[in-house]
Amino acid sequence: AAQKGSPEAEYQLGLCYWSGLGVAQSWKQAKEWLTKASDHGHYRAMYELGRIYHYAIGCKQNTMQALSLYTASAEGGYGLAAKVLGLVYNTGELGVQDKERSDEWYEKAQELLLEQIFEHDDPEAMCVLASSYMDGEGVERDYGLCVDYAKRGANLQNTGAMNLLYICYSDGLGVPQDEEEASKWLQMAADLDNIHALKSMSAKLENSGDYDKARWYLMKAAQRGNASAQGFIAVSYQTGTALFKKDEKLAQRWYDIAIESGSLDALYNHAINLENKEENQQENQALAHTYYKKAAMQNYYPSFVALGHNYYGGNLAVEENEIEAERWYKKFVDIYDSIQAEGLVYIWYPSGQGGLSQLKFEDSFERTILIRACENLAWIYRNSKTVEHNEAE
Repeated sequence: AAQKGSPEAEYQLGLCYWSGLGVAQSWKQAKEWLTKASDHGHYRAMYELGRIYHYAIGCKQNTMQALSLYTASAEGGYGLAAKVLGLVYNTGELGVQDKERSDEWYEKAQELLLEQIFEHDDPEAMCVLASSYMDGEGVERDYGLCVDYAKRGANLQNTGAMNLLYICYSDGLGVPQDEEEASKWLQMAADLDNIHALKSMSAKLENSGDYDKARWYLMKAAQRGNASAQGFIAVSYQTGTALFKKDEKLAQRWYDIAIESGSLDALYNHAINLENKEENQQENQALAHTYYKKAAMQNYYPSFVALGHNYYGGNLAVEENEIEAERWYKKFVDIYDSIQAEGLVYIWYPSGQGGLSQLKFEDSFERTILIRACENLAWIYRNSKTVEHNEAE
């Protein structure tokens, strides 16, 4: 049907390649079929293609193309695309920060999602709205409404809604905490191949010591295109864990897969790995710097400090540049200052493919790199010949 030009078939085939359903997982093929569906006016395909350009999944990041596709999708009536526009105009992550436009798109998203729910009984819209009430994105946070909409979506077999119910029952959000009920929803979502549930199931089983099953669920998540799972496998092979024995070749293979899938965690971790290699130091340090920069341009915060270090001392591939070192260190310290000013415990930052990680300066790793950045900044403001002397700083 797709070969005969059916936009819906092209879209569905793109999703099959996206998640490896019935075919080998392939970002290239997913992009090809989603592009065809998008060119034929399929609004949901426009959104998925926007994600590919937004998160550099299997291709180079193209923020303007992502913004254009999200806008066309939202204007076509797709509520999830409107919600994403509210987010990106609020954060400015696609190059344009506009609070007024953000508010307008969040309001439009609410209108479209409710229309999809009450006129079309759309389970995906129920899941998206439940997620909005969980994270307070575009609406006032309300865990009770989150649970209500998630239950409606889950009863219509939406796996994302099932995964939300797992989180709500695990943490007691909008419902009494209930591990048995949480496990039930997690198992249902995992059985239906929800990639986030598959990875959560793997972590749960690993913690209980069932390593064979944990490995099986993790591999399945990775094979379905979950960049976080792929990156976790790469690190496991690199260091050696209960799930995977140390194997440099397999670590490299999974790093390549995770990086192509848009994992910023994998970019950063592999860059560290490359810098520590004793062979081909100049080539590896150059590639590591490229990876740090690519992650930093997508606001992966730990990469700010890594770039600062590269420029602060220089290495075989990067010339010392205290102006650049000061710029990148300052970006990281500014995050710490904003957290302190707002009285926050942590802040979220992108980990790739739309996922988020927490930055908590109480954690030893973040605390250590913050202290190192501050030490080096102090030296720069006192001793640098290229950055203006500033004793107060």
